[in-house]
Amino acid sequence: MQINKKDMTATLANKYLRYSKYTGYLYRKYKYHNNVVKDKRACRPCNNQTQQHLDVTLCGRNYPAHRIIWLMVYGKFPERHIDHINHIETDNTLINLREVSQYENNRNNSKRKDNTTGVVGVWVSKVNGNKKYIAEIRDLNKKKITKSFYTLKEAKSQRKQWEKLYNYHRNHGIVKPL
Repeated sequence: MQINKKDMTATLANKYLRYSKYTGYLYRKYKYHNNVVKDKRACRPCNNQTQQHLDVTLCGRNYPAHRIIWLMVYGKFPERHIDHINHIETDNTLINLREVSQYENNRNNSKRKDNTTGVVGVWVSKVNGNKKYIAEIRDLNKKKITKSFYTLKEAKSQRKQWEKLYNYHRNHGIVKPL
């Protein structure tokens, strides 16, 4: 049975899947197809290389597991983004999920792999042999604020002050766990 994504309901999801709030896993409730095993975990890694969340196939369609879990628990799909607070996209426990705007979600990013200073929003500038550390951030009006410093410690301190001032999440900039 294949249905349109917009026709997926909490009743239908709960008919086929069981959610464990302790593990954050989805399990199949019964065998309704040759490829389905009762009580087996229903999720698999997303095949999008830029994302590491889990997907689930339900009624012939693929869904991000965290969105189906939200539907099952709260009775409707989230209207905005689902943020994995601890940056582990396979951790779908309710305590780790929150519905946020894209703006809020950007305030809980992991430190990028190509970051050379160890601090989100701080980078090195070398002009005429002079090395400076540049701290930058976007404020509530999405305006970029930039300031240069002679030491990494000063730039890091400024960036952290700005993060508090502009309500960035406390996990913003932590290294994404493997």
